[in-house]
Parts: sequence; C-alpha cells; structure tokens
Amino acid sequence: MLRKRVANDYLLDHDFRKKNPIFDKFDPHLGNVGEYLEYTIVDNSGKYIGHAMIYQIDRKKLEAEVGLSIYDTSAHNKGYGTQTLTELIAICRLMHAKRIHSKVISGNYNAMRMNEKCGMKNCGTANMQGYTFILYELYLS
Repeated sequence: MLRKRVANDYLLDHDFRKKNPIFDKFDPHLGNVGEYLEYTIVDNSGKYIGHAMIYQIDRKKLEAEVGLSIYDTSAHNKGYGTQTLTELIAICRLMHAKRIHSKVISGNYNAMRMNEKCGMKNCGTANMQGYTFILYELYLS
C-alpha cells in the first residue's frame, strides 16, 4: 500500500541504502527527475517496507516513469510490489498519462515478472554505469 512520505521515511531509506550502495547509483533524486510524486510503501500492518515514485512527469507528452524499491527483504514475494505498481499505474491514469515506463536491473526476475503481471511490455534494454536494464512500457487508454 502507498502512503504519503513522512520525515522518518527518509532516514529509513538512508539506512537501507547504506547497506546496499547499488541503490544510490541509480537513485532518481541524483539526476534530473523533473516533476515527481513520491510515496512510501507499507505492509498490511502499516510498517515501512520501501519507496515508490512517479517521476519524469511530462505533461505535454502525457507520460511518466515509475519506480519502486521494497527494501525490507521479509516483504519480498508477498505481492507488495505488484500491489504498489498497480497503484502507481492507477495514479498515472488519474493524471491522464498516455504512456508510462520503467526500468529493471537485468537479473531482477521478480521485478521483471511484476512489470509483466501489471501489463507492462518489454521494449528493449539500456546500459547505465556498467549495468544493463530491461525497459518496460505501458500505453494507457
């Protein structure tokens, strides 16, 4: 489930990223994210488990990029990623987006399956900072 971010969420993000520095390399905040919306992912009890964003919002082209990270490994494989991506897609629909896209680091098969389960289609690959990413897109009507 998504909720608005609060100050403590940023501290929890930082603690996780300190243990997993690869996430810092690809943090959208480090680049030009343009207009964005940011959320915290919580489990069914309301416990913080991760972070989600809609960014690179382009109101002329009516498209945006979506991304999420479930930092709490005890919450993996429980459907939270699929639920979160479904909610992000619904928000994009409310924003009248025509196209959304995402990228998944190669080898993250759970995230690839999640994107496909939510209707996103593989549309290629990209190389960034020595890593290969699988690109996904979804056209909304």
